[in-house]
Amino acid sequence: MSLTDLRKLVTVYVDRFNNVRIPRNKNGLTPVEYRHQTMAA
Repeated sequence: MSLTDLRKLVTVYVDRFNNVRIPRNKNGLTPVEYRHQTMAA
């Protein structure tokens, strides 16, 4: 695995972690959606 491959893998993981994953303690919102909702309140 090259450094370029590793960077791509980390980028995909971080994107999924922030935009796709739905934690149980955030009312079914992704971290990004929860952050936007909190900032708008």
